[in-house]
Amino acid sequence: MAIVEDEKSEVFLLQLYHQVEMTEDILVPGGILIIKDPYLKLTADGRHGLRVDHVSDAVFLLAHDRRVPSCWHSELTNPQLKSADFWKTKGKGFLVNQDIRPQLNIFDVGSLLIRQSGSRGRGLFTTKAVKTGDLMFCEKAFAYAFHEGEGTSGDSSRLTMNLLIDVNANSFTSGAQPELITMLVRKLYRNPSLTSAVKGLHCGSYSPVQGTFDIIDGMPVIDSFLLTRILLLNSFGCKFPEKAGALKRPVGIDRLGNVFPSLGLWTFASHMHHSCLSNAFCSFIGDMMIVRAIADIPVDAEITIQYLNPFNPQRQQKYIINWAFACDCAMCEDDDHTSDIVIAKRKRLGESLQQLLRLLSRRGGSSGTAGIASLIRKSSDLLAEMEETYIKPTEEVPRLTLWVGYRDFACALTLTGAGLSSNAQKAIEIGLKALRCLRFVIESGSLGSNQGLVVKKWGYMASGELDCWICLKTAYDCTGSHELALAAEGCAKVCYRIQLGEAETFQ
Repeated sequence: MAIVEDEKSEVFLLQLYHQVEMTEDILVPGGILIIKDPYLKLTADGRHGLRVDHVSDAVFLLAHDRRVPSCWHSELTNPQLKSADFWKTKGKGFLVNQDIRPQLNIFDVGSLLIRQSGSRGRGLFTTKAVKTGDLMFCEKAFAYAFHEGEGTSGDSSRLTMNLLIDVNANSFTSGAQPELITMLVRKLYRNPSLTSAVKGLHCGSYSPVQGTFDIIDGMPVIDSFLLTRILLLNSFGCKFPEKAGALKRPVGIDRLGNVFPSLGLWTFASHMHHSCLSNAFCSFIGDMMIVRAIADIPVDAEITIQYLNPFNPQRQQKYIINWAFACDCAMCEDDDHTSDIVIAKRKRLGESLQQLLRLLSRRGGSSGTAGIASLIRKSSDLLAEMEETYIKPTEEVPRLTLWVGYRDFACALTLTGAGLSSNAQKAIEIGLKALRCLRFVIESGSLGSNQGLVVKKWGYMASGELDCWICLKTAYDCTGSHELALAAEGCAKVCYRIQLGEAETFQ
């Protein structure tokens, strides 16, 4: 913000947003600029000021520019005209701080093709068959912002002050997203050749300014409101990687919190459409997105990911309207036909189960072996009662609430059963049930079977799946079934590779 005057000596407060250089040097005393399509906005103190939202609506002039009003020629000091040594020193500073980066966006997209996907716009399709765990493509972020204050109480003031208000959705966002919008504006304004990468991305019902991205006065026309809508509908939140450490956490701790310490725009990946029963999974290493298959995918099939949290039964139709389509997958259809009474019953049974599992993870307190057996029996009864609330088979719809119960039960049994073969055997039984709740098709895996452990079809990729495979591996080792343990470890490694993008750090 700064106080400015026009050639008639009328004084205004000027507010500039999304400028290329958001520093104190942008509005120096004696500097001159042209404001295109100026308008007055009511300020917080009840007065009026000039506001500029689009970076291309502010044109900064040098002293010798013919557009400088003649009445200012005699008093102009032109502080913007710097020496060659000044710019040389400043350029070296940018290079040292790595503010000049090569534009490497897409690394491997040979097996995919962008084409029309019915009424949903352009989507990604396979050009060859891929297997579960296969790498489909990697992409460097077009724009990326990391919010260091996320999740720390010390930076809470920073979080509350850095807000993006979306009047269309009647909501606001704190953290990295407002910063990302400004970064995107600057990048496109400095590099007009890159505008083609974002101009075709979905922007909802917003109608861009006429001539957006056209070159006017030697610079591109940048519609900041358009870029805001593009980011709101196309950016990806980067969650912390989920590593195989859940066994160290108390059973029942919610591992589905939507904490995004960083945010980015990946223009190629933005073409992936939503499906609750998706066939691809995104992981991140820094600002690199890695997309792997979570199912065997045939040729000419569309690649889909999940946009929203699947554990919220009302998740899809309320929010997915922003992307101009309604989700009609088997999971959403099942949600629509599941009564609130049944949902409440599952929740109640789940809460009761978690109480028992907390006791079980402490080896039954002072209850001894008999107490542990009683906790196992009661937990099994609750899961059997929960299972009766489902109608459709797991081959059609994953049973997510039941999956969480069986998964945590298997982990609790593994923690409790160190050295106890009976508890390890029960953990194997429960762990396999948990995976089958996710539509896994698993051949055998039972103790004493000659068929070993063979995954015929991978199922739904859910949070905590890696922990389940580690539990199975541990339980197999406890029973002396080392070949089955190796097979479970192999499956855990595939899951690790999908969820973290690589398997080199798997231990």
